[in-house]
Amino acid sequence: MRHGRWLAVALLLARASHAGANRAPDVRARARELRPHAPCSLERESGRPRGGALRSLRGGSSEAAAKEYSDAIKWTSVTMVATVLFGLGVVLPLKGRDASLDFFTGFLIEKILSVDNLFVFVMIFDAFKTPEQYQRKVLTIGIVSAIVLRGLMIALGVQLVQRFRPVLLAFAAILILSSLKMASESMRPHVAPSAMSAESPSGIIKVASRLVGATSRYDGANFFTTHNGVRKATPLLLVLICIELCDVMFAVDSIPAIVGITQDTMIVFSSNVFAILGLRNLYVLLARAVKDLVYLKISVALILGFVGAKLVLDFAHIHISSLYSLAAVFAVLGCGVAASLAQQSRAASQPAAKSTAVRRRGGRFLRKARAS
Repeated sequence: MRHGRWLAVALLLARASHAGANRAPDVRARARELRPHAPCSLERESGRPRGGALRSLRGGSSEAAAKEYSDAIKWTSVTMVATVLFGLGVVLPLKGRDASLDFFTGFLIEKILSVDNLFVFVMIFDAFKTPEQYQRKVLTIGIVSAIVLRGLMIALGVQLVQRFRPVLLAFAAILILSSLKMASESMRPHVAPSAMSAESPSGIIKVASRLVGATSRYDGANFFTTHNGVRKATPLLLVLICIELCDVMFAVDSIPAIVGITQDTMIVFSSNVFAILGLRNLYVLLARAVKDLVYLKISVALILGFVGAKLVLDFAHIHISSLYSLAAVFAVLGCGVAASLAQQSRAASQPAAKSTAVRRRGGRFLRKARAS
C-alpha cells in the first residue's frame, strides 16, 4: 500500500511536468497559419526532401527557434526539479539513502539512453517527411506507450532476476556487447557526432511497411483514410509503428541497464518514468551542443560497460555500493563532456588555413595551404 502511494506521487509529478511541457507555445504553428497550406505527401517536392523533422527539433536562427529554445530550458528545468523533489522528498524518507542514490543513478542512465532513442525518432520523422504539426501527437502517444511498455518489461525483468539469477549474466552480456559496439562506432571517421545513435531506422521502416499497407499521402492527423473506396493506413500510422518498434529495440539495452543498478521494481519504474518525460524539450537543448561533444558517445559506452561488469560482480555476490555507482556514472560523463569541451576549445584556437595552393595540369599542388 505504501508503495502504491509513492508510485502515485511519481506519476502525478511526472504528469504535471509533462503536461506543462506540452503547453509550451508552438510559435511555428502560428507562422504556418500565415502561409498557404501545402499537401502533405511522402513524395519529394522539387526533387529534394523537406527534412522538416530535423529542422523542427534542431531549431534555427529565427525568433521562433529562439522562443522554442527558451521554452525548452524552462520545461526541462521543471522536469529536473520534479525529479529531484521525488528522489529527496519521497524515495529518501520511504526507502532510505541507498534507494535514493539508486533512483538518481538509474534516472541519469535512462535519460541518456532515452535521448539516444529520440535521435532515432527524429530520423524516422525525416524519412517519412512527417509534417511538423503531427509530430507532437505521435511523440505523445509514443511516450505514453513507452511508459506502459517499460512498466511491463521492468516487471518481467525484475521477476526473472529474482527467480533465476543467471539472467544477470545474460543482461551483462547484452550491455557489454552494446558497449563494445557503441565504442567501435564512436571511433569511426566521418560519423556525425550529433547522431548519438548509429542505428539506422531503415530496417524498422521496412518492417513497418510490410506489416501495414499504407497510402503515400497524409490525411491530416488521421491514422486511417479512405482511398478509392478502400480503408487504408496513412503514413502517420507507419511512423507510429516505427516509433513503437524502435522503443522495443532500445528497451533491450535500457532494462538491463537499470536492473544492473537496482532490482527494486518501484525505483526502476519511477526512474524510467521521469527519464522518458520531457525528452523533446531536452533534445532542443542538446541538439545545439551535442554536435560538439565528440567524446559523449564513448562515455555512454563506458557507462554501459560499467553496469555490465557490475551485473557480473553482483552474480558473484560482490556488491558495489550505490554511492560508488552514482559517482562512477557522474565521473565518466563529466570526463567525456570536459574532454569534448577541451577539444572544441583547441579547435577554435587553431588559426584558419588560407589556401594558396596552385594546381597544375596533372592535378598536383605546387604550394600547400599556409596558416593565416
